[in-house]
Parts: sequence; C-alpha cells; structure tokens
Amino acid sequence: MPPILANRFDLRSGDPLGPNYEVIRNLGEGTYGVVYLVRDKRNSRQKKAAKVLKLYNNPPNLREEISKRFEREFLCGKIQSPYLVAAEEKGMLDGNPFFIMEYCSLGSAKDWVGKNPDFRKVERFAMDVLRGLATLHKNGIIHRDLKPDNILLFSK
Repeated sequence: MPPILANRFDLRSGDPLGPNYEVIRNLGEGTYGVVYLVRDKRNSRQKKAAKVLKLYNNPPNLREEISKRFEREFLCGKIQSPYLVAAEEKGMLDGNPFFIMEYCSLGSAKDWVGKNPDFRKVERFAMDVLRGLATLHKNGIIHRDLKPDNILLFSK
C-alpha cells in the first residue's frame, strides 16, 4: 500500500525535518519541490539546504516518474566533484521524499552574472560549469534543465 501523502505542508522556522535537521527558512519553491535552509542539529553552526518533493501537488499517475527523477537528482549529488553540489542524505516527510545537500550561499548564476560584469570572472565561472557538466557526462548523466536559475554557487 503506498504511503499516505500530506496534501500540503508548510515548514516554518524551528520545525524539524527528519531527526537531524531544523528549518531556518524557505529558500525557494519550484514546480516539483521546495528548498529550505536547515540547521544540522548535530552541529548547530552547520547550515545545509533541504529539497522536499511535493508529490501531493502532482497527479497520482505522474508521481512514480517524478519520484524517479528526484532520486536521480539525489544520486547526481553523490558524485564527488568540486563542481557539483553534494547531496548528503535522504528521508521522507509525510510521504514526500527529501534530501539534504550543501547550502550554496552565493545564490544562483542568474543573480551572480548580473552583479559581475568582469568578463574574466564570468569566463572562469563558465569553465567551472562546463567541468561540472563533463563530470556528469563521464558518469552517464545528461543534465536536461541547465539554466542560470539551476546553477548554484558556493565557495570551496
């Protein structure tokens, strides 16, 4: 029997997410999920991002395919590369899967490129994006939704 899905959830600051995380705030929402900034309860100074899939928001006949895509996204995050955002662990929230990943505090490429008119910096940034794509391709993965909003920046 499939799990009972919450037909809505709205996590707020202080709400738990699994046994190890506490929500700080909502970072954004897309068609299929919500991303939250979370604090690791095991190390309160460590902030992560949590992506929660909104299965309840999708027709039952599409949920399996959407869940498979979400799982593939998590597995992409398990590929070790300085050019990819690392996924760390996964869980369930009221029947909706979530995973924990690195928090990209510098935002998206859409924001960054507009603030950095220096051609050399943008060129180096573009090369890093291509290195990340090459890593995915070497692992047999094709990114089908590459756009500035989906390119997250972090410093390593």
